[in-house]
Amino acid sequence: MAELERARSELAQAAEGAGVTAFHACTRKGTSSWEDDPAAVRALAAILRDYHADEAAPDGPRSADR
Repeated sequence: MAELERARSELAQAAEGAGVTAFHACTRKGTSSWEDDPAAVRALAAILRDYHADEAAPDGPRSADR
């Protein structure tokens, strides 16, 4: 459970850094929630950190990625 709390903290920090105030995500499996999986929570945090890094780059977002 401590790992999940750390992952959620990482996600909160990444969301704040990216300027995200709310988001919705769902699982493809349909059987369990991504919110209960530390790896999934960290993956979403990584996406938000990457998005923020792209937006902060001197040349803005990479057009090929958007």
